Amino acid sequence: MAAIAKLLAKLQDAAIRRKVVKDWQGKKITLSAGLIELVLKGFTAYRMQLFLYSKASGAAAIGSSDCWFGVPAKAKKAATA
Repeated sequence: MAAIAKLLAKLQDAAIRRKVVKDWQGKKITLSAGLIELVLKGFTAYRMQLFLYSKASGAAAIGSSDCWFGVPAKAKKAATA
């Protein structure tokens, strides 16, 4: 995280939107689009895959809030009659 923050701190917002880079297929895209498409989406998919592997391996104690928010779900209060 610190290394990424250090690299991005050197760039102004306008430069991130303007700078052109190549994606994995060689297509030219802006750096801002590249950060979303190549980094954010990739990390999200990787996190989901690890979660699914864990669930498939029998980790019954984890739920969707662990996957999406990184924390266990809060216990629900029992309904009173």
